[in-house]
Amino acid sequence: AIMVVVSIFHTASVFATATQWVK
Repeated sequence: AIMVVVSIFHTASVFATATQWVK
């Protein structure tokens, strides 16, 4: 279960970074 949380958090972090780059 913890791995799923970490995976989602990692994905969200990468997505946030990508959004920052787009801006």
